[in-house]
Amino acid sequence: MVAEGGDPLASWSGLAATRKFWWVALPYVAVALMIGSFVWTLTRRLIIQPAISLTPAGFEVRDEAGIRFTAWGDVEAFDIAHDPDNHRDHLGWRYRPGVARVSEWDKPARNLDATLGMGWQGSVRDLRDTFEAWRWRYGQPGG
Repeated sequence: MVAEGGDPLASWSGLAATRKFWWVALPYVAVALMIGSFVWTLTRRLIIQPAISLTPAGFEVRDEAGIRFTAWGDVEAFDIAHDPDNHRDHLGWRYRPGVARVSEWDKPARNLDATLGMGWQGSVRDLRDTFEAWRWRYGQPGG
């Protein structure tokens, strides 16, 4: 498919100028982007092993969503949030007033500002007790 003058670019630019070309090409591009996004998410999930690190400064959660650090002094309390959609409990926390602004839309539960989510081994109550013990030890002024 070459134009009369032998210029392949001229024939492509002529084809790309037609509306029919774009009606055919755009769905392929959309599907390729969706597949690429899926592969990227799956790759991140397989490569990045979820982990929680507790330090005297705070706790770090590392998962496919990224790395998030929260200082013990920024947390008012830890509690258990129940997810009615999948009937599972999550470790959650409430920030101290003025520390973090969380909109009502982002809150996982009425009384909590954030949660760890699913997939952590062990009892949610044991996690809550462990996090509360660390918060009491290191989250107090001078602690």
